[in-house]
Amino acid sequence: MPRSDSSFTGSLTRLKATKRWDINPSLEGTRELCHLLGDPQDSFPSIQVAGTNGKTSVVRQVAALLRAAGLRVGLYTSPELIDFNERIEICGTPISDADLARALDEVFFCEDEHGIDLTEFELTTVAAFVAFRDAQVDVGVLEVGLGGRWDATSVVNPAVAVITGIGLDHQAILGDTLEKIAAEKAAIIKPGSTAVLGPMTAVTPEVEQLILDQARACGAPSYLVREQSPLLPAGISYAGPPYQIPNIATALVAVQAFADKGSGTLSRAHDKVPDPLSLPVLQQVLDTLRIPGRFERIAVAPPSYYDGAHNPQAAHILADTLRQLGLRPTIALGVFADKDYRGIIDALSPVARDFIAIQPPTERALQAADLAAELRVRTGKPPLAVLAAWNLKELQDIAEVTDDEPLLVAGSLSLYALLQS
Repeated sequence: MPRSDSSFTGSLTRLKATKRWDINPSLEGTRELCHLLGDPQDSFPSIQVAGTNGKTSVVRQVAALLRAAGLRVGLYTSPELIDFNERIEICGTPISDADLARALDEVFFCEDEHGIDLTEFELTTVAAFVAFRDAQVDVGVLEVGLGGRWDATSVVNPAVAVITGIGLDHQAILGDTLEKIAAEKAAIIKPGSTAVLGPMTAVTPEVEQLILDQARACGAPSYLVREQSPLLPAGISYAGPPYQIPNIATALVAVQAFADKGSGTLSRAHDKVPDPLSLPVLQQVLDTLRIPGRFERIAVAPPSYYDGAHNPQAAHILADTLRQLGLRPTIALGVFADKDYRGIIDALSPVARDFIAIQPPTERALQAADLAAELRVRTGKPPLAVLAAWNLKELQDIAEVTDDEPLLVAGSLSLYALLQS
């Protein structure tokens, strides 16, 4: 039995002190630990979502739609924006401190007893499976952390495998071409799955064909979401950022694919798989759904926004959103040194009134002074300010925001917590 003297603080401290934060190109350890724990990942059917951008939005949309259909839904995302508990949700609520401590303690006890050495992300993923099993969820909605082939979430055999899109990010790990990255993400499609491909998977015909070939090899039916087609059902409106509409369409197809699996392939939810959602229910979900950190209005007066765009593809999508909304903000930009920050600058500079160079609160951050130098080179003028330490009020004052020229903070998900303080 697990130790009885664990606490949330102690469990989380141990997790954060885990020696290994690297990417482990193997599922062997995660599979072994899951098996020793009774294979909790097999106690519920799963929808697994990979993609360079959009996967957090899609998993949250899928989970909201399934909850509206009456299912008990476990949701696993990463990274958290403020609190670690955000990574594991049960029925729309972040896991409690006590339940997270119990799940982590069970995982740690088994890891210690059998001499297994896993990374922080692998341990967290297995703890999510344990929490979902204990909560008796009808379905688990899982966001891939990185790539797909070797991601710890890939110990599941998903009922539905979703790929939101393919772009250049994490090239040192996933490969330096779109085709190599696509191959890593396509590996989540397995025999027994239904594959759902979002519009951004069609970046080139070769990339899309590679993913379709993986689905065909697995005997997996494939559904393609196309920008050229009506993305939302007739009569449905959406007032959020325009770039979420393709994500919502992808989520709707994923939920439909899950419903279409039928009782023969689902282990727990066979008698609870939802019929397609009615239009009033769908409209209610879209009217109330909030995706934190995705073109989120963080202040009304003065008008200020935040978006987690942290690679060139996401930055281009953000720039298109600003054009569609007729906004030309001052952009407070903070980036990681291992990201393609030059590509991010190039994508955002045509829609920026000015820049403020800021620094994310992490060792991976590109120093604000170095970012300022890059901004000067690529935009032809220095940023308004260079700040290693900052807060929202300071950024608003420097930007002198107006309704048409607001403040936008972007470049890293790690910026979000500071904006809430």
